[in-house]
Amino acid sequence: MSRTENLDYDYIIIGSGFGGAVSALRLAEKGYRVLVLEKGKRLTEKDFPKRNWNLKKWLWLPALRFFGFFRIVFFKHITILSGAGVGGGSLVYANCLQVPKLEFFRAKSWAYLADWEQELKGFYDTSLHMLGAVPNPRFETGDLALRRTPPPSSARIGLPCRSAPPAS
Repeated sequence: MSRTENLDYDYIIIGSGFGGAVSALRLAEKGYRVLVLEKGKRLTEKDFPKRNWNLKKWLWLPALRFFGFFRIVFFKHITILSGAGVGGGSLVYANCLQVPKLEFFRAKSWAYLADWEQELKGFYDTSLHMLGAVPNPRFETGDLALRRTPPPSSARIGLPCRSAPPAS
């Protein structure tokens, strides 16, 4: 097989986060040749910072020679935080899959458009099953501290602030 033949793909997926990983899996299951491109690296335990101020290991800013996993993009009215590395956004939110509370689906901003809880329920169920989501089996010092801390203002709009129950 020539080198050119090795570079022949049916689909090229940009990003290895939940969306990219699931898309690549489904296409490969159907027999397509799939290439997944990711800007960051596959992280190992030694790649994660031990301190909050080790910005070179936290932030993805290649111009400053920072090759962490948090990518921040600033726009006029929004700031985007995303993952840079194998796993994509799951690196940023610690591999947590969270289903929003009812208040989130009923927010005035979009509740009038549809019954979003019902519209999205099947997709959440499928995603949780497909990605093998399970409750976090153990609590660490930070988790225990968060349990004692009042929920942030984000709780008022329905973003999950509850910890997973400990595994028995």
